[in-house]
Amino acid sequence: MKKYLLIIMLLVVGVAAYGQLFINEIDYDQPSTDDYEFIELAGPAGVYTNVVVNLINGNGGTSYKTISLGNITLADESGGYGFYVIGVAAVTNVDQIEAPGTYGFIQNGAPDGVQLSVGGTIVDGVAYEGALNDLSDNPMEDIDSFGADMWEGGVDSSISRVGLDNSPWVVTSHTPGAINTGQVLAAGTNYDPVADAGADQLVFVDATVTLDGTASSDPNNNISTYLWAQVSGTTVTLANANVATTTFTAPSASATLVFALTVTDSAAASDVDTISIAVVEPQDSKLIISEYIEGDGGNNKAIEIYNFDSSTVSLTGYSVKLASNGEGWGTEEVLTGTLDAGEVFVIANSSSIQSILDEADVTSAVTYFNGQDAVGLFLNGVLVDVIGVPDEVIATGGGWDVAGITNATTNHTLIRKGSVEAANADWASSAGTNVDNSEWLVMDANYFSGLGSHSAGPIAYTFSNATVVTAFPQAGSEISITVDITPGEGVSAPTTVKVYYGTGGTQTNQADMWLESGTTYAGNIPALTTGNIVLDYYISAIGTETINSGLYNMTVAGALVDIADIHTNILTYDGTTKTIEGIITIGAGILRDDRTSCYIQDESGRGLNLYTTALLTDLTRGTKVKLVGEVDAYFTTIEIKDFEYTVVSTGNTLPIANAVNCAEANSSDHEGTLTTIGGYLTEIIDYSSSKNMILTDVTGTDTAIVKVWPTTGIDPSTYNIGTAYKITGVGSQYYDDYQLLVGYADDIETYTAICEDCAPVTFALNKAYPNPFNPMTTIEFSLDEASNFEVSVFNITGKRVDVLASGYAEPGIYKQTWNAGNFTSGVYFIRLEAGMKVATQKVVLIK
Repeated sequence: MKKYLLIIMLLVVGVAAYGQLFINEIDYDQPSTDDYEFIELAGPAGVYTNVVVNLINGNGGTSYKTISLGNITLADESGGYGFYVIGVAAVTNVDQIEAPGTYGFIQNGAPDGVQLSVGGTIVDGVAYEGALNDLSDNPMEDIDSFGADMWEGGVDSSISRVGLDNSPWVVTSHTPGAINTGQVLAAGTNYDPVADAGADQLVFVDATVTLDGTASSDPNNNISTYLWAQVSGTTVTLANANVATTTFTAPSASATLVFALTVTDSAAASDVDTISIAVVEPQDSKLIISEYIEGDGGNNKAIEIYNFDSSTVSLTGYSVKLASNGEGWGTEEVLTGTLDAGEVFVIANSSSIQSILDEADVTSAVTYFNGQDAVGLFLNGVLVDVIGVPDEVIATGGGWDVAGITNATTNHTLIRKGSVEAANADWASSAGTNVDNSEWLVMDANYFSGLGSHSAGPIAYTFSNATVVTAFPQAGSEISITVDITPGEGVSAPTTVKVYYGTGGTQTNQADMWLESGTTYAGNIPALTTGNIVLDYYISAIGTETINSGLYNMTVAGALVDIADIHTNILTYDGTTKTIEGIITIGAGILRDDRTSCYIQDESGRGLNLYTTALLTDLTRGTKVKLVGEVDAYFTTIEIKDFEYTVVSTGNTLPIANAVNCAEANSSDHEGTLTTIGGYLTEIIDYSSSKNMILTDVTGTDTAIVKVWPTTGIDPSTYNIGTAYKITGVGSQYYDDYQLLVGYADDIETYTAICEDCAPVTFALNKAYPNPFNPMTTIEFSLDEASNFEVSVFNITGKRVDVLASGYAEPGIYKQTWNAGNFTSGVYFIRLEAGMKVATQKVVLIK
């Protein structure tokens, strides 16, 4: 009786504790080592059933690691509460040891999160370094809401709660398996509010200023009062000092004002934060931004500052700031020295090509911009000239329109018109809407020849619409190009136009171009002897003066490389340009519908991913293509990115898929390669953005993951748990997990039985019919006793090329159709294995 009473008591404790288990401490991304990472759970002492921790990646909101703890028991270690530690082996008091893995035990990718489930229900979710949803698409608790930067940053510190679930987080010394530093494990605890008066401001005289304290917070959500008070500076009148947001009018002269915000909660706990307001006069700048370079890819970026005044200007007080991704002004480069009349000051990216660096006065991180980032020139802290809008979010790859040119701040050079001799902090008026009302000339990407000087006169020739006419440039064939060359006002057409081309930073080869029509010039680059290169070229127009275009480039295909060779030599090939030819096995738009992420396989028997940001709808399944691009080892995915291609043919037979069982599927040998897995469907895991179908072999020990993305149109819920399936897709690896990416419902097949209740007299593999066949034949076999079995196909060399059926079956007569449409004509062998019994027969495929 005592035994049963104890069980009942444990069950009661387990039920009482259910839902109260929570994430209590996280120690992640230790500098250089990742040797001390851990996650600590806490809760009332008791038993918790079916406890699962998921580590969630912010890129797509998927779980990159699932830790199934089963049932855990927490002892009373502090005031009725206990702790459970999941971490690497070196962590003190660790209960569940996890290997550090390729990228550390706990990922740091901004954002990432930890999700806790008990009994199949999500009970806690914590996101660190940014907001994130859990696997049921509900917002996680955001640690960043308790501090601007909650990363612990040291080997002996962590992020820890100060109380129970939903209490604030702080950075403290790490305490795995014990109560956190300063933590109070008691219900009803009041936590102090946090005042936030906002960021310091710089405003003009007589401006209306807003003080905004709405970012103040309280873990108990019980802020009762706000109180603004002026601490120092010229006295001003606040519109209402007793509300979260108030306003006042700035003084009419320069001043520095300081205000304090006090927030108080219903338990009389309070906090104070201050804000400084710098009041300044409008600034009269003698400098302007005269040139902006955002090269076509890479780090060819620069900002040129021009002194339009008639006298030397001191650079003291001037600075250039960068605003990235609409997040406001951040990185700053303070200018020093002087700038003579009519001269320029050039700030360049340190990784730019030498011709840009030769003109640079300084190199600076302020040039780490893309087309969607704003750049501003400041004088005494006041914005006087600008490109872009600092708090406007522009989609990645986009930019602001200038002079009627779409996305002109991306992959272009902007040159200030010579007539502009005044700074302009109004970007809309500066950018303009057409060529006439804009302050800028928009040049093609990689136009660098104007850097280092700012002419007040017109530009003799402008270049646009540079085009490689040859559809698929490759070694051994000449390459046709065109470009539009427009003379400036009052300038005659060029008398001579040449194209200069080469690789490795030099363009020493040249060829003549001719006027084709209007302002369009055409030319041919002679056939190259080698390919698999990026060929750089520029156009030179010679007339009243010689003007060179920006630097253009094209990828030139060369000798074919086997995809198998790329896999074997990936450390050598990574980052190099290669040419391949093969058949698309999963088409573009199947795995992603916003860009191209498809798969190709060649005669070497291996495949890889093709990736580019454009959606190439003609890359459909069965299409044979030849392409050239950059080989890239993107974590565990081998791919060719940013490629040029040509369609060779369509409607081709797919390569033969590798036939493997569940155990064999968990290997990098199948990366990017068409593969067939057979097994029982035992589980369907539903993530917020995808689903995993889990196949298990007949022993129940080995499993394989089949990843299904919603863009495929496949609904895993229509497939039956416990049914044996044969699924074809391409192999992939996500962190430490191997998976099969399936793209088409037709690639999911079931095994068929025709007489499970029959009592066969013998174990037999009956004659296939028809035989010879094209392309389908039916295999009948019988089992005389219940057993594990497998029906496989081997080629004449003895290599297994397909698995027709496998699993566990009762005595009966079964049949399975083999569709050999993807196989070549020849002799094959069907093999039935069950226990120690084996039967084989020969079949002939004739096409």
